[in-house]
Amino acid sequence: MGHVTLSEAEGHVTLSEAEGSLDHVKRDSSLSLGMTEPRHVTLSEVEGSRNADASIIRTVQQHYDASIIRAVQQHYDVRSFDCMSEIVLEEVRNHTLLGEVEQYFDPGQWQRVVDVGCGASARNPIFALRYWGREAVAVDLSWRTLQRAHERIAVPFVNGNVLALPFQDEAFDFATSTGVIHHTPDPREALRELKRIVRPGGGMFVSVYNRRSIYYPVYRCLGGVFRALVRLRLEPLVRWIFVPLYALVYAPIVWMSVKRVVPVPYRQAAADFDDKFLNPYVLFYLPEEIEEWIAADGLVCLKSGTHMASMMLGFLIRK
Repeated sequence: MGHVTLSEAEGHVTLSEAEGSLDHVKRDSSLSLGMTEPRHVTLSEVEGSRNADASIIRTVQQHYDASIIRAVQQHYDVRSFDCMSEIVLEEVRNHTLLGEVEQYFDPGQWQRVVDVGCGASARNPIFALRYWGREAVAVDLSWRTLQRAHERIAVPFVNGNVLALPFQDEAFDFATSTGVIHHTPDPREALRELKRIVRPGGGMFVSVYNRRSIYYPVYRCLGGVFRALVRLRLEPLVRWIFVPLYALVYAPIVWMSVKRVVPVPYRQAAADFDDKFLNPYVLFYLPEEIEEWIAADGLVCLKSGTHMASMMLGFLIRK
């Protein structure tokens, strides 16, 4: 597949052009979000959703802490994490472990790829199409997020919960989940769920927040102030004062990540502020904790490392 530009992925790829190896992908007509009152979803609710192979679908009906799940879902319904730009793709390709996948796997042999927690930017599906030549099934907890993601790229979309994914065992060759499981009440179970849907010999890329980074105390202290202001209905104050200040700090963080000075869109900084400081539920981990989970579940950690100015821990895993 030829090189895909970001502009081509942003609304210029038609459904007929995107239909290919996964044009038979079909969503279940009753997917539970894992809440106390499961929401029933029909195919027609996501414009342009295409059918997924029935062999990869299962009906799920599991329940977790509804308050946490609902809070995170509502956060992303209102504040979609859309920070896509060529800079972001460059950073992912050159400075995260996703850029090293080809050293351990052959994407050309993959039949099915899934991105769990695609976000409004649909960054990983765009990345998979551009660099691996593979169309990824895009999953997200937030319904509004999926609607916005569809404006960027036409791929199969599934409204689902990483703690109870609506796919059969071993349905995919590779799974990505970037900065997702640390927003769940049970990240360990989320990792097991990702393992379940990947075939033996397949792989996963998972990333979580780094407890050893400066972001950990900043989220707890400064972020706590911002979230309190929002609860007091003073969010306009946060947006008028603190988001512009964060944009000044955010640009050098990006420069450190890509190792050069580049223009950083304000929209990207604002989206990152919402994600980094206003998210109601975030967990932080040490690398050895995640590596222990990986080994205990019979997985192989091929490589681990930090990115985004050491805020994130990434793990490239083989099942």
